[in-house]
Amino acid sequence: MGDYRSGVLESHSHGPYREWFTPIPNESYVIGIDVAEGLSYGDYSCAQVLDSEGNQVACYHGHIDPYEYGNFLAKLGERWNRAYLVVERNNQRPDYTAPTAGTGLP
Repeated sequence: MGDYRSGVLESHSHGPYREWFTPIPNESYVIGIDVAEGLSYGDYSCAQVLDSEGNQVACYHGHIDPYEYGNFLAKLGERWNRAYLVVERNNQRPDYTAPTAGTGLP
């Protein structure tokens, strides 16, 4: 378990990020992403990390600034062997995942 603070993924006994397994070299991962508006009283942002067999290996579920979330997702994708990022897009919000652009992540 842990948190993403000041651009660093930190291990803690609690927090919005959980890992049940660590990345396996040469394994393929995909991250399903739901971006909330970042309000402390609103919906949660969520990222589910799945391995090539569809097993959930990690997740993020918390309130986070949408632009900081983009930076977090870039680091998360790198951690999970340059995982594919699949972002839900169902309204007219700005592209909060812009910080992942230029990272080379799929």
